[in-house]
Amino acid sequence: TNTEVEIAKVVPPRLLIHAFSNGGCAQLTCLRRLLKDRYPNWDVLKRGSCALVLDSCPGVGNLGHAQRAMGALVGHPILRPLLGALITWLYIYSAITKRLFGWANPLEILKRDLNRYDLLPWTHKSTPRLYLASKADNVVAFYEVEGHVESAKKAGFEDVRFEIFEETPHVSHAKFEPERYWGAVKAVCDSAPRNFKD
Repeated sequence: TNTEVEIAKVVPPRLLIHAFSNGGCAQLTCLRRLLKDRYPNWDVLKRGSCALVLDSCPGVGNLGHAQRAMGALVGHPILRPLLGALITWLYIYSAITKRLFGWANPLEILKRDLNRYDLLPWTHKSTPRLYLASKADNVVAFYEVEGHVESAKKAGFEDVRFEIFEETPHVSHAKFEPERYWGAVKAVCDSAPRNFKD
């Protein structure tokens, strides 16, 4: 409605976008599509201060990583093997379609989309981003996150930070090292530009 558009123009947001694991990144890109549908011209959404935190993500991973991630969500003794079989089939399908047709799998598309300056109406080239990952993560491999850090730098993002944990499990860094974790999050929030393209 016109009132919503007027409010969007008047109140510049101050945002912390905090995504956990590949599921959180998928929700973030889904939010992008929903906002694009609602506001085809993103200029109506006044840019404000924004920081992006990516915890234990993104990663394409391998079959073992995917099965561990989904297996952790499903405890049912019958459903767990069925889910494992489905994930195996999806990996085989993805490998075949990539080889035959050059199709990227959804996680490769996700990684690419996260490196868009206009990921959301409030993000841009100077939006600071913080990656948090652990070398002990057995769901999203550390080297996958490290690779995305490097690709974000190559894409031209001006402020890319990487906090490396040695022994914390997947998305559990805040639980095991809370002061370090929240200190890094606060630092990236405080560095977010306050005025961008009024």
